[in-house]
Amino acid sequence: MIDPNWNVIDIDPTTWRNLGPFIGAAQYVRVPPSDSDEPELYVLHDNGRVLKIHDTHAGQRRDLSLTHIDDPHETARALYAAENWSRVHVINKQHLASVARAAQQIENRPLTLDAYYHLVAAEVWREPNGYVCQPPRPSTWNGWTYAEAQAFIHSLPDPATVALGVLENDSIYIGLVLEIRGGLIRTVTTFEAFTLPQPLSLAGTSLDMLAHAINAKFAPLAAALLCDRAAFEGWVTAADKSAFLRAAARQHKAFWRLSSP
Repeated sequence: MIDPNWNVIDIDPTTWRNLGPFIGAAQYVRVPPSDSDEPELYVLHDNGRVLKIHDTHAGQRRDLSLTHIDDPHETARALYAAENWSRVHVINKQHLASVARAAQQIENRPLTLDAYYHLVAAEVWREPNGYVCQPPRPSTWNGWTYAEAQAFIHSLPDPATVALGVLENDSIYIGLVLEIRGGLIRTVTTFEAFTLPQPLSLAGTSLDMLAHAINAKFAPLAAALLCDRAAFEGWVTAADKSAFLRAAARQHKAFWRLSSP
């Protein structure tokens, strides 16, 4: 939903540094790393002919007697069953080459930046035997899906502004503002784009103050979340995100507002 001609203004380095772990596009394409410290195994093959076997702890594994793969799923399951690795990846080199060719064809690129990354992810996982992993790749990112993000954007009034304020030790950890027109994010900025009359705190009055400042400079504020860092990071990973926010609100750790079209 990011317009190809979006504007980025008033860059606050603190916000962008703290948002970095969440906006790296590659993380939504690849298999997430295991939560354990155990090694992972990567097997690269060329239509079945094994080219390289790499252990993330031990390095190249020339000692494994695997020269050809007839069934990548069965190979991944058998290697994972050995219980030496927290995740096993079996990847066809020819599949990666076809994904790269598809991604580089300009005529295949959608109008929005995020849709392009979504297309690449779909290409990576479209061929069931191209990239195989055991345990299987999760179907969501921390419970979030691209379709849900699209639905949220389209549920807002047009035009609209969305804001995220995350506080840590009475300082702004993340202060993000997105202005949306025609269902596309046209402007990305931070709280440095406007002057607040006083510092933000975890209170409903701070959310009101933020809304007033945003409405004076951007499209009307349609959705905003103001919370502390622990609540933000817990919300991102929570299985039931609505329930988590409601619990955080009862503890005065989160405040939000949401408008309908």
